[in-house]
Amino acid sequence: MIVKLLAATALLILPASAPSQLASGYSGQAGVTYGTEDDYWWALQQLGSCLAMAKRRDSTSLLSAPVHSRDATAAFKRLVGKETSCLRWFTAMRVAEVDLRGSIAEALYEAQLTSVPSPAPVPEQAALPLGEARKMGSYGIIRSFASCFAAAYPDKVHGLLATTKLGSRKEKEMLGGFSEEIGSCLPRNIQFDVPPAQLRLALAEAIYERSRGALSAQVSP
Repeated sequence: MIVKLLAATALLILPASAPSQLASGYSGQAGVTYGTEDDYWWALQQLGSCLAMAKRRDSTSLLSAPVHSRDATAAFKRLVGKETSCLRWFTAMRVAEVDLRGSIAEALYEAQLTSVPSPAPVPEQAALPLGEARKMGSYGIIRSFASCFAAAYPDKVHGLLATTKLGSRKEKEMLGGFSEEIGSCLPRNIQFDVPPAQLRLALAEAIYERSRGALSAQVSP
């Protein structure tokens, strides 16, 4: 089992206060500049926090639907349409559905902590068999791993979300310190490469799903 924590590819961000100049590769478009990788993760965390509060129904609809399903795509489009008020210091941003899901999930998880106890760990949680994991592809493996890790080590996921910022150096250091526990949730002889911030986003969605299950159990007769 090999896990690599990679640097994420910086995506294009259009700052609201961009200087009047042409960006490389965007000939003829004045005022366009590239944001850094740090800009992207900061903007994503702000975006998820804002949408989780301002568009709660669409946010929960996105997380309730399977990834890339028709319902998830519809909710995603309602959330990120042409409205840019949640972008704060930016006027436009390219963001993937899976990244937005994790950012919103983290915000919703934090919002419900006062009313929902942290789920108890499930020590017997096991990684998927190697053959089944390979059929899922790299993204499926990451989601399966995150579900296993959030079930077995909820306190570690909670600590990561509570004490680090998305895309920060401390986040990467904490995830690097989870190497032994990470191995317990991956099949042997499998390798996947994932940026630390995207691993955190997958863990955020997984712990949110677990806490939502705990909330449902509380309100059930």
